[in-house]
Amino acid sequence: MFLEAAHHPQIKNLFQFAFFTRLRTSELLALEWQDIDLKRGTVKVSRAMVR
Repeated sequence: MFLEAAHHPQIKNLFQFAFFTRLRTSELLALEWQDIDLKRGTVKVSRAMVR
């Protein structure tokens, strides 16, 4: 499985988060800590990285 190749826990978590949220790469790259509410279990996606 692909995730088995991700030996570093942070990389594995990133791939799992990306997979289960279905966020675009540009949306993932634009996330900031203030967008994440761990108590509510929510992520606010309000921007994307562009070239």
